[in-house]
Amino acid sequence: MTLTIALTMFIGKKLGFSKHFRALMASGNAVCGSSAIGASSPVINAEDNDKGISITIVNLTGTMLMFALIPIAGYFYNFETLQTSALLGGILQSVGQVIAAGSMVNHNVLEMATIFKIVRIVFLVIVVLWLSREFNNKELEMDTEFALEEEAYSKKKNKISVPWYIIGFFILCILFSFGLIPGEVSKTFKMISSKFEIVALAGIGMRVNISELIKQGPKASLYGLLVGLSQIIIAIILIKIFI
Repeated sequence: MTLTIALTMFIGKKLGFSKHFRALMASGNAVCGSSAIGASSPVINAEDNDKGISITIVNLTGTMLMFALIPIAGYFYNFETLQTSALLGGILQSVGQVIAAGSMVNHNVLEMATIFKIVRIVFLVIVVLWLSREFNNKELEMDTEFALEEEAYSKKKNKISVPWYIIGFFILCILFSFGLIPGEVSKTFKMISSKFEIVALAGIGMRVNISELIKQGPKASLYGLLVGLSQIIIAIILIKIFI
C-alpha cells in the first residue's frame, strides 16, 4: 500500500496533475476504490470535478485489472490459492472487483482474496488521517484564523471511523472460528453471497463513466494505466519475496 501511494503520487506529479487529484488517486488505488476516495475528499477539500474523475479512472482501472489479473495469476502461479489470492486481493481496487475476480478462479481464492482485501481496507483510517494531516496542517499554517481552523480540523478528524462492514467481518470471523455459527447457517449465507457477486459485477460496470474519461483526454487514461501496471509489478515482486 505504501509503495502504491508513493508511486501514484510520483507518477501523477510527473504527468502534471494537482496534489489533491493525486491524493485521491493514491487512496483509491491503494485502499478501496470509490469508498476511499469518498472518505479522503472531504479531509483534503478536493473539488467535485477531481473526485468524479478520480472515481471514474479508479473504477475503470480496477475493472480492466479484474480481467487482466486472471491470466497473469495462471501464468505466474498456476492459480495456487495463496499467491493468486495475494495478487487479486492486494491489487484490485474494490471489494466487488475482488469478489468477482476470485469467483472466476475458485471458492478458496475468493475467500482468501477477500481477506487480503479486508486487511487493506482496515488501513483506510490511517491513510485518511495521514492525508488529513498532510493537507490541513499546511492550510492551518497559512490561515490567519488559526484557532477556528484548528477546531474545524479536529472535528473533521474525529469523524473518521472504521467502515461498518469491516467491524462486521471481524465479528463474524471470530464467531465462526469459535464454532458459534452453525455449519448450515454458514452454508446458506455462502449461497446467498454468491448471488450478490452478480449484482456486484453489474454495479461495477454501472459506475464506470467512459464518456467522462474520454472527455479528460489521453493523459488521465495514461495515469490510470501506469498506476495499474505499477501495482502489478509491485505485487509480483512482493509475492516473490514473501510468499
